[in-house]
Amino acid sequence: MSLLDKLKKQAKGIIEKKMEEEEPTITEVDFLIRDQNAILLNKKLEFIHDYLKQLVENLNVIKPDNEITYSLNVNAQTKYPINKIRKINFTVHEGNSKNGERISLKYDLTSKKGLSITVNKDGQLPAIRKYLMEKTIKYFEAETEKGSRITLINPVSTRFIYATDLDNCMIILNLDNFDGPWSNLIRYGPEDITEELMDETAKYILGEESKFSELSGNSVSDKTIMQLRDHLTKFN
Repeated sequence: MSLLDKLKKQAKGIIEKKMEEEEPTITEVDFLIRDQNAILLNKKLEFIHDYLKQLVENLNVIKPDNEITYSLNVNAQTKYPINKIRKINFTVHEGNSKNGERISLKYDLTSKKGLSITVNKDGQLPAIRKYLMEKTIKYFEAETEKGSRITLINPVSTRFIYATDLDNCMIILNLDNFDGPWSNLIRYGPEDITEELMDETAKYILGEESKFSELSGNSVSDKTIMQLRDHLTKFN
């Protein structure tokens, strides 16, 4: 074998190795699958949008007075519940995500006494300040006879964000800031998006007993979760 043939063989081996290591490109079949997924998921997202739009229109007229508890759980030992919070200003928004369409339901949290906690242990203040900063929660602080009073700055909003995942043919729900400053991701297949699920979601939003968690893949019922939260709140 000549030197040139050896070099050609060596170069070919290097090229083939690089091709194996590189990520595969999206083929026409992949595009076709994504298009089919988009058609299916967008129909489901349209159904979600229509349901939420009607829900919001009615809730803004009814002005539900269901009260919830919003918790600032800095750690296992430092938990500050804010009670008697109501939900107002319900809105629905449409938009785009990196992987498809997106629908979001938003509402604000409000309380007659303000979204405030009183910290009477100086050692906990640095941890709480750090926690609020990490969660990008705006607040102001004032000294009172009972301790440092921390009040969250409005608006403090909750969001249910539904987005399509075209690659996996899923609808992803990002449940953000529902009963505390954290987010939960829930994945639904197209077959999961039903009127029953949306009805249970509406009950969940209103703080009523529902099967939202069960229909969302959680084996523990919402009633049990609410009872556990009430029980834990009494001891913290």
